[in-house]
Amino acid sequence: MDSICNRLLNVKGMVVEDACIVDSPLRPVPVLEIRPRPRRGMLRCSRCGRRRHGYDRGGGVRRWRHQDFGCRRVGLVAALPRVDCP
Repeated sequence: MDSICNRLLNVKGMVVEDACIVDSPLRPVPVLEIRPRPRRGMLRCSRCGRRRHGYDRGGGVRRWRHQDFGCRRVGLVAALPRVDCP
C-alpha cells in the first residue's frame, strides 16, 4: 500500500501509517484521511536541506487537502517534526 499511496500522492521518502475514511456531521462529504510519516533518518532542515536529528513532534498535527481521488476527497494528516540545525 505504501508504494501505491506514494505514487498517487507524489511524496518521496514517506511511509503511509494509516488510511481511513472519516465521516463527520461537520463535513459535507466523507474524507479519505492519509497519515504519512518520514522514513527513519530522512528528516531534513527546511533551510539548508541537510539531514538532521529531530528533537520534537512540532506541536501537534497539521492537515492539508490533497487532490481528490476520483469522487473521494483526500486529506493528509501529519506531524511536522522540528530538526536540530544550527
